[in-house]
Amino acid sequence: MRKRCPKCGRRRESKEFYTNISRVDGFSQYCRLCTADYNSSTKVLKRRREWGVKDRQKDPRKAMFSEAKSRAKHKGVPFEIQVEDILIPTICPILGIPLKVHVGRYEHDSPTLDEVTPKRGYVVGNIAVISHRANRIKNDSSLDDLEAIIRYVKRFNGVIYGDSQSV
Repeated sequence: MRKRCPKCGRRRESKEFYTNISRVDGFSQYCRLCTADYNSSTKVLKRRREWGVKDRQKDPRKAMFSEAKSRAKHKGVPFEIQVEDILIPTICPILGIPLKVHVGRYEHDSPTLDEVTPKRGYVVGNIAVISHRANRIKNDSSLDDLEAIIRYVKRFNGVIYGDSQSV
């Protein structure tokens, strides 16, 4: 029996396909060669991902740079920085917590690249590395929003601008 592989378009003998009892004809959809190509490319992607993890640990600035460049293009804002312009402090300048590079996902203490004024984009003098938590808090908040949160917290803690009066 001959079967056509939809991937490469060639008609091949059934022995050139893996068996698959869940399919009507009893053979896999793609020929063995196309399946091998797919599997090897998946392995290559996995290896690249592992290398990326190692690179992020070695120099997280490169990952920050690449991700920021992509965001700038998507948002249509200027991108005029170099990897060397990204300076990672040991402590978050906003929250005062130690920064730590995590692999695989961001944690509250992960260093992230912040646009101080988002409309200006990624330009020297408008970027800072802060904790992921600080960046999330700052992300969509206006100064009025942040001040309102401070007033709310102080009110419920019984402290308003240095007094113990309530509002």
